[in-house]
Amino acid sequence: MEKSLISNVLVKNASCLKPENLLSESDFNQLMMKSLLRYLVNCKVLDEPQSDNALRQFNLFRRDDCKKNSDKITLFTKSEGRLDDLYFNQLHVSKYKEFASVLKILFALSQGQSSVEIGFSLNETILEDNFEQKSIMSQRLIKDHMIMENVKPHTIEISNQLILDVKSSRIKYETDLEEKKKANELQEKNEQLEI
Repeated sequence: MEKSLISNVLVKNASCLKPENLLSESDFNQLMMKSLLRYLVNCKVLDEPQSDNALRQFNLFRRDDCKKNSDKITLFTKSEGRLDDLYFNQLHVSKYKEFASVLKILFALSQGQSSVEIGFSLNETILEDNFEQKSIMSQRLIKDHMIMENVKPHTIEISNQLILDVKSSRIKYETDLEEKKKANELQEKNEQLEI
């Protein structure tokens, strides 16, 4: 999938999954879901039968589960909850296999590449005052990999090679800091000479 198309087609139609839209009686949500599924089929992420089943399951989910759990959907806020938690843990969408797989695909999209508001932000949890762009990107890359591979931090084997890699990265980091410090000092001296 091309990044430019994700922000245009997929994100626009993914708004049918916003909690406030789930309770709507409008057929517009179904049209948006059809467009979303058609896009995934065109990108060869899903095949036609999966797409048809996902649409049927989406409609069943809206008709049955959303009505029964309207209080959970109404009380959901992005600031206090995660959309994946709402769908999978509170609304138990896993019983709709194809629809659940579409949700997993959408939730796996990097938020840096899509503007869909899916109710959770991993970037906010890793931001600190002293982080630079490279650090944030590196941490996000590692976290995305761990999520995709279903790896928990406590299960990672700490090998000798990993220890060596960490030591060498620390040396590179300290060298980079020294170079930046020297560059700043040199720039300050040049600015003082110009005055």
